[in-house]
Formats: sequence, structure tokens, C-alpha cells
Amino acid sequence: MKKICFILIIFSLFVFAGCGDSKKENRNETPDSEAAAADEDDADDDTTDEDISDDDSETDEEEPDPEKKRGTLGGRCYQNGTCNTGLVCDTDNDICIKKKEEPADDEPDDDLYESEHLETPKNLNLGKICTNQDKCYNEKEEIPCPAPGKDFYGQDAQYKDKCAKQKFQFRVISGEQVVEDVNTGFKWRKVPMHKTYSLGGAMKHCDNISFADDRWDLPTPQQLLTIIDNGRDHPALNTEFFPEMPDSDDSYLWTGNFCYFNFSFYWTAGIHDGEIMHMNDETTQYFMCMKGKSFPAPSFTTSVVNEDEIVKDSVSGLTWQKNYENNLTWKEALAYCENLEYAGFDDWRLPNKNELATLINYEAEAPASDFPDIAGRYFWTSSSYVSDPAYAWAHYFYDGSIWRVKKTDDDFLVLCVRN
Repeated sequence: MKKICFILIIFSLFVFAGCGDSKKENRNETPDSEAAAADEDDADDDTTDEDISDDDSETDEEEPDPEKKRGTLGGRCYQNGTCNTGLVCDTDNDICIKKKEEPADDEPDDDLYESEHLETPKNLNLGKICTNQDKCYNEKEEIPCPAPGKDFYGQDAQYKDKCAKQKFQFRVISGEQVVEDVNTGFKWRKVPMHKTYSLGGAMKHCDNISFADDRWDLPTPQQLLTIIDNGRDHPALNTEFFPEMPDSDDSYLWTGNFCYFNFSFYWTAGIHDGEIMHMNDETTQYFMCMKGKSFPAPSFTTSVVNEDEIVKDSVSGLTWQKNYENNLTWKEALAYCENLEYAGFDDWRLPNKNELATLINYEAEAPASDFPDIAGRYFWTSSSYVSDPAYAWAHYFYDGSIWRVKKTDDDFLVLCVRN
């Protein structure tokens, strides 16, 4: 009996110990199991997010969702290959996807900087700004600049001391880089030149500019002439400050001035050479927006000195011969002004392209000038046409055009000037 009781006690202890170990194992495993379960749940959640993302990606780019309507995002394209507003058809997969936004034309450059040693603008008039022509020419080609008294003396490049050389600087305004003209204070906003616009489109673009809290406009013809570089062509602009300009012979910049003889025509400036001509406002061309006040109108005063009439312009500071000479070639025009003794002065010269342009009034016609008794015909300038030195610039005072004419033609007028 004692043996039986002893065996039962030993068996009971064995069973109790086994149950304890089992429970202990269960207690130790429970947290690990819950963590594992939680990890599985997290993994399921992550997989679900990835699956959704993948589904969206596939819906947008690869396979259309049969449950979505045609023309909607992720649905099939309409039979004509279009989708609803804001969507485009991926024709390869027959699915409507979001339209990719293109960068705006007026998006500013990332690399903004200002020129070193910024200068205060001088607010000069067009007549005091050089054309940037620094070489001399005869009727065919470039030549060494002649001495006084020699043929072709008195041309544009020989009177650079009478004007200020073109000068520009970069300035940052309201987070955008603009080109500032040191001579005039005009500010020019860079516009990508990869696209042409009708006049209305160009005007709208300038009107919509909102930075710097100022009005930006298309320039006038005289304002554009201040940045035209007549010492180069294709393009006739300073490429350091106006880079990537188109240079074909049919590339022009819009102005905001219409032609008084036909209101559907507006004035333009040739990017390739700097000519000023009118163009139908439905034509598409390039443009630049600028900020700055228009040049004040000339203020002419006529007086008689030594029985000769002269006309002083208090705005430009130039003095003009009142009575012009007829029917001279370019070579003869240069010599005529150099040898002229008039109103007690002998320092007369043939005006350059910018000086003569100060006499043009683009709000008048036949003649397009308020200069006393001026004829509505072509007048010579001392500036050669660098694309072809056989030509020089002449201004047509009937409407305000600035055009190249053959230097050997003798059907043009001469009006001499002095400072």
C-alpha cells in the first residue's frame, strides 16, 4: 500500500511539472505571436497601400478600368481619341491620363544674379545714345576710317564722342532677373523666343505681368532703337544680355504703336538688322515686355542766326539745320554736312540713325514728324547697313519707316545736325 501511494505521489508531481512548463511556454510565446500577427497586419496594410498605388499607376498609364466611363481618368478614350477636360488620351494604351503641365513661358530662371557694381541709370534721350557702330565703310565694304577732308569722312563711327555707348546690367526685381539699360533706365524682361505671337497675344502677355508692382508694356519704336546694336546683325542685339534671339531675316519684335495710315498695322523692329517697318497685327512675331516712361516729345524752337534758320530741340539737346538739301548720294551727303557753314557754325554733321529718329512722331503721318516744314520723304543718316555696306540707313518721314537704301542712289534728302 505504501508503495502504491508513493508511486501516485511521484506521478502527480510529474504531471503538475509538465502542465507548468506548458503554461510557461504559452506565456512566453504569446507576445511573440501577437507581434508576429501585428507584423503580418502591418505587412498586409503596406501591401494594400502598394497595391493601391500600383493599381493607380496601372490605371493612369497602362490598363483602362472597365468600370470607369469613357473619357474619365483611368477610363478608355473616346472613339475619336479624346478625353474630358484636363485629360489626354494615351493612344498606345487607349486610356485617359492626366495632362502634363508645361512650364510657363514667363517662368523665371533658377540661376538669378545681378551685375557687379550696379550703376544708377542716366535717363538719357535716344539722340544721346550711340548706335554702337564703330567701323567705317565706303559704298562697297569696310574701310579704315578716313581722315577729315577725305571721301566718306563724317560717318557714324567717327562721332562716337557725341553720344553714350550702349550699356546694360542685370538686376533682380521681385525674384526675377531683368535687363536694365544704364543709359535710359528702361527695364527689359526676358521672354523665351521659341514661340511667336499675334499682336493681341503679345499685349496680353505684357498686361498679365504682375511682379514688381508696375505696368509692363510693349515698347515704342524709339524705345526699341535704344537696344538695337547697329554694329552687328543676325541678331542686331547685344547677345550677352539678350541671348538666344532668333536671327532669321523674318524675325521681328512687336511694338505697341499702330500705324496711323492703317490701324490694323503695327510697327515692328527687325531682330536681324534693326529696321523699323509696319506689319499686320494678325501676323505672329516675337516680343519683349519693358518698363519705363516713353521718351518725351521733341520741343522745337525755330530761330534765325546770321540770316539762317535753325531748329533747336530742348529735349534731345540737338540743333538742326532748318533748310534741307535735295537729291544727294550718301557720299555727297556726308561731304555736304562736313563742309557746311550755316548760322555761324561749321561743325555740322550728318545725323546718325538714332539722332534722326528723334524727329519721328509715330502718332502722326504725312509727315510723321512735328519738325517744322519737313518733307515726307527719305532722309540720309550717317549709319551704314552692316549686313551689306552698299546700303545705309534712311528714315522715311511720310510714315516713320526706317529702311536701308543704296548708297549710290541720289533721290534722298539731307538735314544736318550739331550738338
